[in-house]
Amino acid sequence: MVPWIGFRIQAIEMRPSRVKRAQERMDSTPAHEELDLTGLKCPLPSLMTARALRRLPSGTLLAVTVTDALAPLDIRFLCEREGHEFIEQSNADDAVRLMLRRK
Repeated sequence: MVPWIGFRIQAIEMRPSRVKRAQERMDSTPAHEELDLTGLKCPLPSLMTARALRRLPSGTLLAVTVTDALAPLDIRFLCEREGHEFIEQSNADDAVRLMLRRK
């Protein structure tokens, strides 16, 4: 038997367990997620927020903490463009905390 065929068969056999683990993680997902993006500069906070929102189930809250001055504007625009709800913005020390809800 060709070595790569054996590897491919093994990968196919492992797939159901991966799906099961992914389903278990989705079932135990909290209704509130935290994303700490302090220290990152534009455009990374908005790009990473978009990625985090895509992987969350609908209706989940996402709390994003940023230090970049332009990040709240970029993230607000991201929410308007993609239909997510921008709930609130609060300032604490040098960071800004944003609360979002995935559509």
